[in-house]
Amino acid sequence: MKRFSILLLAAMLGCAGAPSPAKVSKSWGISGTEALVAADHALASKAGAEILAKGGNAVDAAVATSFALAVTRPQSAGLGGGGFMLIKPAGKKAVVLDYREEAPSGSRAAAYLDDKGEVIKGKTQTGVWAVGVPGHVRGVLHALREYGSMSRADVMAPAIRLAEKGFSVDAHMQRSMRNIVSRAKKHALDKALYDEIARTFLKDGKPYEIGDILRRPQFAKTLRLIAKKGESVFYEGEIGEAIVATIQDAGGPMTKKDLAQYRVKVREPLRGMYRGYEVLGMPPPSSGGACVVQVLQVLDGYPRGSLSLPEYYAVLAEAMKHAFADRAASLGDADVHPGVKKDVAQMISTVHADTVRAAFVKGKTFPPKHYGLTALKDDHGTTHYSVMDKAGNAVAATETVNTYFGSLVLASGTGIVLNNELDDFSIRTDVANVFGLMMSKRNVIRPGQRPLSSMSPTLLLKNGEVVLAAGGSGGPRIISATLQAIVQIIEFGRLPDEAVAFGRIHHQWSPNKIYAEKRLLPEARTLLEKSGHVVVDLPETREAATQVVYRKGNRLYAACDPRKGGKPAGR
Repeated sequence: MKRFSILLLAAMLGCAGAPSPAKVSKSWGISGTEALVAADHALASKAGAEILAKGGNAVDAAVATSFALAVTRPQSAGLGGGGFMLIKPAGKKAVVLDYREEAPSGSRAAAYLDDKGEVIKGKTQTGVWAVGVPGHVRGVLHALREYGSMSRADVMAPAIRLAEKGFSVDAHMQRSMRNIVSRAKKHALDKALYDEIARTFLKDGKPYEIGDILRRPQFAKTLRLIAKKGESVFYEGEIGEAIVATIQDAGGPMTKKDLAQYRVKVREPLRGMYRGYEVLGMPPPSSGGACVVQVLQVLDGYPRGSLSLPEYYAVLAEAMKHAFADRAASLGDADVHPGVKKDVAQMISTVHADTVRAAFVKGKTFPPKHYGLTALKDDHGTTHYSVMDKAGNAVAATETVNTYFGSLVLASGTGIVLNNELDDFSIRTDVANVFGLMMSKRNVIRPGQRPLSSMSPTLLLKNGEVVLAAGGSGGPRIISATLQAIVQIIEFGRLPDEAVAFGRIHHQWSPNKIYAEKRLLPEARTLLEKSGHVVVDLPETREAATQVVYRKGNRLYAACDPRKGGKPAGR
């Protein structure tokens, strides 16, 4: 850890001035010529690289990485959650797979309000009423079937091996284990449910020590069943029965029919332009694509080199305030609310980008109502992985169980952590969710609807082929972190190892303040404060983590955010 801190400090100091010469950090960045995987756990990256070395393509590697993350990052994502995958096969059209969770048939907004109409604290965050119908298994296996080249058994073998043999607990997992105890107490989690998760992820009721080996034999058995029988065993077989029984035994709303009817949705990516690159992003129910494309197109209107780095942060803050205000007012599940598609098209239009840019006043910021929204009052446990192979296939995928260890509910006997994705819905439009985000009536919970997300898997294309795959974890900070990694690479010429480690800011319109990392350039912070922003320190426990693969000439460069301790792999 001491060596890691020294390397991180050296990278920060190298970023403070002009872009440094092309080089690759030995700790969280690598380069290669064939194929690279960037995930936020080193063993997950290695799982994907193992599949690539055996002749698999980028999608095969992505699926192997996803299942390995379900083992090694259970606090962040896994079989009990969902996600979005952006796939660009070489020479073919890009496609989006939406395997976001859905609200169960028995979940309605009224169920989360008390007799006085107040939101019941914690009900969408902890326990069985917080759980959405999981889409992960159906999503990644759809990707494998349609775009992969290897069998389930082949791509799942690394994850099964990890679950059986175990792996070392790192600092990030230990920190999230502490969250189990505090959240369970805060929200009075049912004792039987607490005992199940405590047996699996705590040692004598306390977090594991860093370096302790965590083995997951129950989860290994679950993975073997899926490898043998496919997704049907999860959605209609014995695994699904265990999920539903756990929820219903504790009085929750999910049914067998909810699971059996879940389907992956294939969508078209959102498209925009930035510095001559085509940007592909996630459509609703993700807000990530619309916000990323909108902000990049606003920035694209400034001539290259016309903004100093501190000025760039000031412009970025204003652009993010507009984007998050648009997010709050307009976005939701487009399959349920047809008007969302029209509003998204307007959000990512160059006309809107010009309008937003024209509203900026140099050296000044404004109160929230200035940003076009007056109707409202004033993804933490997520993971992302990026994969590119020699043939030009690319994947950017973000998956989640929402907050650390999701709902704190494990499906009995399976080792599966169930999500708390229902907290991403609105219960009342004047009450923010756990991330402080305000949302409109379009995102009020209703059966079968998919909640709005900040997940932002993003691809950049040049001449029709992928040159960059990026995304991140960290709730709404996913959007700002992904944006800043892209801009540091494309605008300021940094390689991914520097780009992902660079100091960042976050502004989500409401609350009206900038969250700044302590590593942010002092000159940038000073300029933001002089412009009228309230700038507060972002706690290290709330930082986002980005994973990037970038093609420059004949080489590939990959980096995993040092904030979460992942490492890329490949050759």
